[in-house]
Amino acid sequence: MSFCIVVPTLNQGPFLSEALNCLSRQGDVLSQIIIYDAGSTDETPQIIQKYLASEPRAVAHTRADSGQSDALNKGFKQSTGSYLGYLNSDDILNNDALAKAFAIFSSHPSIDIVTGSRSFIGPAGRKILSLKPFPLAHLEKPWTTGFFQEATFWRRSAYERAGGFIDTELRFAMDVDLWVRMRQNGSRVYRDPTILGFFRLHGSSKSITKANTDARREIAQISNQNKFGFEDYTAISSANWRSIQSEIGFIRTLILRKKIGLVHKPSVFRRF
Repeated sequence: MSFCIVVPTLNQGPFLSEALNCLSRQGDVLSQIIIYDAGSTDETPQIIQKYLASEPRAVAHTRADSGQSDALNKGFKQSTGSYLGYLNSDDILNNDALAKAFAIFSSHPSIDIVTGSRSFIGPAGRKILSLKPFPLAHLEKPWTTGFFQEATFWRRSAYERAGGFIDTELRFAMDVDLWVRMRQNGSRVYRDPTILGFFRLHGSSKSITKANTDARREIAQISNQNKFGFEDYTAISSANWRSIQSEIGFIRTLILRKKIGLVHKPSVFRRF
């Protein structure tokens, strides 16, 4: 009974070592680290080879793919762990994230998804702000988008009940689609208020460069596929979306002004 974490990457050399090293600190509950490099042309190949020499739990594949979702599918198909998750190569797990998730899964056999709090960090790793998970009543709704991806882990059995795949048509909201399918298949959620993951924001982050277009388009697609009705879905999640957009806009401004880490305290942020 252990975790497998899949790490998709492409030209994230400045951040990759920190992401991989945080996995090595997760302890014995992590048995498998699967790295998929889509053909990086920066220092990524050298970083991966150095890491493989020191981390026996890790395997790596370098091959072209059709996007992040495709890499995740390949990784999860290769995985053997009872619990799954993925870490984008510019993000970080807290050192005890998997130990906490493992303890929750072990003591709550009916729980299928564990999700925790997130801290945003800047390019150099400085903490910007922290967000608690959405209330459990929100997370348990079948249409919820309220999970923090790097701070969320799930049982293999829940993943398989939801079809056992990541939608390759999605390049931004593939995690939302997975949460929706798992919830629709009866997966139960445990909300851990402690920080499990660190989400890095930098100039080339998808959350900064594509959030206003790709996210809304893909969430609308997920809504329509699941017959939520996009108008209803938008009404339900409008407060959510305004909060997210405020966060992204504020952090984008900091990046453009090169002031990451010099954070004011706007009321929109749910802080610890």
